[in-house]
Amino acid sequence: MSLSDAAGPLAPRFRLVAAETGDGLVLRYADEAAGLTYAARFRSEGDVILAEAELDSLLDIHCHWLAAPVLPAPQMSDEILDWHGTWLREFHRQATPWSHGIRMRESRSGRSGHEHPPVAAIPSRGATRSGMVRHL
Repeated sequence: MSLSDAAGPLAPRFRLVAAETGDGLVLRYADEAAGLTYAARFRSEGDVILAEAELDSLLDIHCHWLAAPVLPAPQMSDEILDWHGTWLREFHRQATPWSHGIRMRESRSGRSGHEHPPVAAIPSRGATRSGMVRHL
């Protein structure tokens, strides 16, 4: 996340305040000094984990960028599959060699849509269902 207020950039120091279960898992964090709360929500639909982020502020701030929560990826993989496109070539599959560290896809429009869907598949070596993902 990238935040600022009238005085400049903010560097929140969140602390875990609650973990809730029910329809998935919700992890709640707060930075009381800055008046910020953050919630990371995880739930599953079949074989897919849905992750959402929510940020609330008591003061007026500008949120330049807020991403969904990050999950660790399997280390036994050779590639990362993701999709991108334009109106003429929607959902074009792209295979990127596996590398350690962050995998960032930039969407200069600041939103996800058909040109930058928030989807990635990381087929693990030896997994029996990876072949299905490779041929989409």
